[in-house]
Amino acid sequence: THTHTHFCLIHPQADIVINEDGELPKCQKCGMRVRDLTKHLDTYTCKRGAARRNHEMKQDQQYQANQVKFYVDGNEIERVRYFKYLGRVLTEDDNDSMCIDANLRKARNQWNSIAKILKREGANSRCMARFYLTVVQAVLLYGADTWSISNRDNNKLRSFHRRATRYMTGSHIRTVGEDEWEYPDHDVLLKKCRLFPIDIYLPVSYTHLR
Repeated sequence: THTHTHFCLIHPQADIVINEDGELPKCQKCGMRVRDLTKHLDTYTCKRGAARRNHEMKQDQQYQANQVKFYVDGNEIERVRYFKYLGRVLTEDDNDSMCIDANLRKARNQWNSIAKILKREGANSRCMARFYLTVVQAVLLYGADTWSISNRDNNKLRSFHRRATRYMTGSHIRTVGEDEWEYPDHDVLLKKCRLFPIDIYLPVSYTHLR
């Protein structure tokens, strides 16, 4: 076969093992034809190929699912990509990124209105942190007990949490030169406010989706 011939040209002295069809054995994970399946399974090439293959299979399944139509009394039901239920955004693919983005917008508006009042009244960082936990995080983490959080979503939540902590303590990112910034130690700022990292407040551990 073409694969067999190509391999022989590159490795003329190799002891090639082929199957009954005259081809190299096929990896069931990534779909590649290789000489040694045992060594191949632990390679980065196999893992990358398997991930790409799984992604293509999911895309194909999603495409087929999108072609399915439902009828009631002969009338086709309208397909919606997302809708809001009890204040939470639900999507057809169970991706919670849109829901998390909506909660972040609400929490940001809530925090902006409260933080200005607390700052004007001279509240210290710990007092502001109490209001932040009680009021703002109730909005931010609404429905979080069923979230499936990706790395990207977790970074958004962490960024919001750290930005709020910097505001409470009056410690901000400073420019120290051209295209250079100095970041405060957020672990120190969290201790000053008696807060924990955002991961501690999440009721579920995040899942790597993408």
